[in-house]
Amino acid sequence: MVKPSVVASVSDLIAHYDLFLFDQYGVLHDGVNTYPGMQQCLSLIKSAGKPIGVISNSGKRSAYNTERLTRFGFGTELVDAVVSSGEVAWNYLHNHFQQRGSHKVLYLGRGEDRSAIAGLPLQECKQPAESDVVLLCGCEPEQFALHHYNDWLLPAAQRRVPMYCTNPDRWSLVNSQRVYGPAQVAEIYEALGGEVIWIGKPYAEIYEYTLRLFGVEGSRVLCIGDSVEHDIAGATAAGCHSLLTRTGILAGNTELELQAHFQRHKATPQYMIQRDTL
Repeated sequence: MVKPSVVASVSDLIAHYDLFLFDQYGVLHDGVNTYPGMQQCLSLIKSAGKPIGVISNSGKRSAYNTERLTRFGFGTELVDAVVSSGEVAWNYLHNHFQQRGSHKVLYLGRGEDRSAIAGLPLQECKQPAESDVVLLCGCEPEQFALHHYNDWLLPAAQRRVPMYCTNPDRWSLVNSQRVYGPAQVAEIYEALGGEVIWIGKPYAEIYEYTLRLFGVEGSRVLCIGDSVEHDIAGATAAGCHSLLTRTGILAGNTELELQAHFQRHKATPQYMIQRDTL
């Protein structure tokens, strides 16, 4: 298997690409703190005249994520556009349900933000048994054990209610701790017999949306992420190049463990940072 080239910094690659797409969690911040040096890294790219995007498996819409990134120190002077899986999903659902009348949606997410369903012909309900659609934008591992979803979602799965999973991460970082992600909830739903439509990395729609937005060919794009399953595999399938960081979900993995990830997901990054900071 071809091994990734080890680089000292993302900034070493500025001259080779026309667009830099950063993952959010585990690369720019950990949900609580900004990673050291990341603002300077993005500033160097911007000073070279290269655009920067953030491509995130956040089930919340792009405006919400733009505001949050600004609070972490990544304002519009550093980031040209934020594309979240929630934004791609909102556009998909808008087109899909616009001519179909109102449906009852069971919304699963974190916090009080409801922009993921605002403006859609969807009326929120509270119980799976009432739902016509399940929108899985996030989960609450601090409140519910994973097995909670087996019984709770069964009434919807038995009726073959479609679930749209807009955050395909199997693991998430919450307060720097690794916890189960929405994809594991979606996998439970599939195991119960329910149908899941996946939107976000590594699936094609989010990359197609982003490349159209920036007007750049995939071969001229470097995607920077901390997940082989999502960031590296997604970039590879989209024809982009990728760089794996060691700052997030795979921090502390050995070389053998990393190679196992590359083999399992049939995706090897072109580059890798050989330390736990960028």
